[in-house]
Amino acid sequence: MQVNIFKSRIANLDEQRIHQGVAFEWPEEEIIYADFEYPTEVIPTGLPIVAYFLCLSEQEEPGETLLNVIEEDFAMRQGLALQHYIGILIDTSSGSNEYHAFRKKDDIITPCQVFLLKDEQDPIQLPAINADSKIWSSKKGLIAGCGSFGSALAMELCKAGINNFILIDNERIKNNELHRSVGGLFDTGRRKTNVLREALLQKNRQAKVQILNLNIDETSGHLESACKSADLIIGLTNQRSNFFLLNQCAINLGKPVIFAKTNNLASFGYIFRADPSVQNAPCYNCLGSGQFSFRGDGMYFERTGPVSVASTTLLNGSEEALNTDLLPYAYMLSRVCLEFLSDGRLPALPKVGLEESALLLYPTGFYPNGQDPIVNRYHQDYKKLQWYPVAVTRDPACPVCSTQP
Repeated sequence: MQVNIFKSRIANLDEQRIHQGVAFEWPEEEIIYADFEYPTEVIPTGLPIVAYFLCLSEQEEPGETLLNVIEEDFAMRQGLALQHYIGILIDTSSGSNEYHAFRKKDDIITPCQVFLLKDEQDPIQLPAINADSKIWSSKKGLIAGCGSFGSALAMELCKAGINNFILIDNERIKNNELHRSVGGLFDTGRRKTNVLREALLQKNRQAKVQILNLNIDETSGHLESACKSADLIIGLTNQRSNFFLLNQCAINLGKPVIFAKTNNLASFGYIFRADPSVQNAPCYNCLGSGQFSFRGDGMYFERTGPVSVASTTLLNGSEEALNTDLLPYAYMLSRVCLEFLSDGRLPALPKVGLEESALLLYPTGFYPNGQDPIVNRYHQDYKKLQWYPVAVTRDPACPVCSTQP
């Protein structure tokens, strides 16, 4: 049996003899996580049991007999006999703490191996790019929409070393969404933002995650306030009207913004990036009611007219795609976001000219009843499962960005 302990959490034992904490046990895996304090942000999934930390005096040597001290202390505090617990004995006689653990259950005492986890202050460890990741670890990403897309993206950014997040969503997890959620069965009915926050902290305990449970359409003032502190705005909601509000905030604040969406079957999707700091770069509003076509040598965008925000509410109906259909979008999106957050050190998108603003399309090839969303879909060079970069020019009549330099 192995007992994992955060060394930094038990420093206060130098000032006291004994302390009652908590442990979480996974009996079938022969592992226990013991904590000096009950966790308030990230609660392990194991079976909770009592943990006792006992600091030995100079005359005491670690051994099973000292468990009597623990049981007497528990009986005095709780008025109960302690039947199942983990005891961690701390020997300071050598000048540096040595840890010994024993598990007692059904009057059977089992010695345990102690493994000290890294201090919470240590940064998340990354492979070869660890040194460079310090450049973007302090960057903050705002993710509006914490469903299948948003949760997958946030997890990938967290694993890449992004430590600061603002999560915006006003929905709760439904039972029929669990196949594409970071949450589990017992998270049904909980807020998506809270479940995602816990998942991020499980991956990186030093992450700072701000939550805003709000409806963007009804609280645009709060939205702009949140966007001010973000280095990158990411729109992933189901409401296209949200996209227009996020786009307006990005233009007003001069912040880069990324929008991504698939249709309900994930047979077709896009990633659109816009950076107001780039001269003559288009914004999301510039897309209007345009359509895409394939001409043999690439994908093209044709603007056919403006779009009224009021007339475009839902981007799609019920989402029926498998999670595996959505993952290619999420993984590519994470690289696009990291390109911005790393100041270009992790390039992801091809340079397509026209102020280097790009719309990326990704058709999967799964089209029921032959309803392919792209014109000329039967062209022999039209490949599925491939990203197509599309250059988009600024609409000179755009009411949002046409007055920008």
